[in-house]
Amino acid sequence: MGPGARTARRGGDEGVAAGRGPTVAAVAGAGAVNAVCLLPLFLTAALAVQLRAELGFGPAALGVAVATFLGAAAAASVPLGRLAQRVGPGRGLRVAAAVSAVCTLGIAATAGSLATLLPWLALAGTALSLGESSGNLSLAERVRGERLGLAFGFKQSASPVASLAAGLAVPFVALTIGWRAAFVGAAGLAVLAAVLLASGPPVASRTAHRPSPGRGRGLLLLTIAGGSGFAAATALSTFIVDAAVTGGVPAGGAGLLLAVASLAAVGARLVLGAVADRRSDRQFGVVAAMMALGTVGYVLLAVGGTPLTVAGALVAYGLGYGWSGLFFFSVARLDPVGAGSASGVVLTGGFLGSLLGPLVVGGLAERWSYSAGWIACACAMVLAAFATLVVHRRQTRRVPAAL
Repeated sequence: MGPGARTARRGGDEGVAAGRGPTVAAVAGAGAVNAVCLLPLFLTAALAVQLRAELGFGPAALGVAVATFLGAAAAASVPLGRLAQRVGPGRGLRVAAAVSAVCTLGIAATAGSLATLLPWLALAGTALSLGESSGNLSLAERVRGERLGLAFGFKQSASPVASLAAGLAVPFVALTIGWRAAFVGAAGLAVLAAVLLASGPPVASRTAHRPSPGRGRGLLLLTIAGGSGFAAATALSTFIVDAAVTGGVPAGGAGLLLAVASLAAVGARLVLGAVADRRSDRQFGVVAAMMALGTVGYVLLAVGGTPLTVAGALVAYGLGYGWSGLFFFSVARLDPVGAGSASGVVLTGGFLGSLLGPLVVGGLAERWSYSAGWIACACAMVLAAFATLVVHRRQTRRVPAAL
């Protein structure tokens, strides 16, 4: 019996078979868990001004905090990707949401210094790793092929939506009732996601899946591309509010800038997902082009000044951060049955890059300026675009298109 037949016969948590139409529940569940698992990271970044004032740390320490979250995610990515493959996406999503709820509530209740903040962020990072692999596997198994690109666009839009929520939390929560209340609200959302997902049937266990032979080199290139691209994108979401405030933008306005820029990334991911479902050619070339164009945004941020900061944030988010949905859609399409394992491999690079990006940019900002950090981000995006372009060229030269 082939993989497609096995998928079609699954019921319960696997929901609707891939050939019976898109599963709204799968898309909503994967996106919701992705968002609530990212909130600890994005709230830490967006509320940096308030956290720094109360907990007493600078830009470099903020980079360490973000790197702690992402380092834990990177370390757990491959084993938790295999775990998601074995226990099924539904159970993985529920556990990820529950752990994120505990972490955000723990930060609100106990964080009094950088030392007490870091352990919660590390645990929250493992929740993100499990949630990402489980969500990608859920979409690959439950969504019809001609809708899979849009489904991944929706799922990956959860990241800028979480960033948008964190940005709005600055003027409407942190500056009114305090930053801890924002983390309490995030915990409530995570609990809600876990409860809604728990209403579904239990998940059947499955055997681990190994990626198809001959794709190791392509996955390595994609790991490098994801690592470099997410290094720049995570540094952007981590420091854009603090950098804008440092450049003279009011704190409330900087939070709103993050929210609006996040909407640009949401729009880009949804449009690219819809387009991907209507094109038969490979999409890594489009990803490479977006990465290359995203460097313009970082250059504008490096030049500085309020108008260029606004324009740079919109370009860097819309183009330099809007590619991830199409990126992971293309990775999942390489091996739909093993999407959880393949995502775990590529996510390792993404998380490691996301770890290094804030550390490097935070260090450069503290030693020299944010402009130096944005130039480093532009260089990382160039490397990501080059590695992705190599994968695209390898695909177009081979029939069937294997990496």
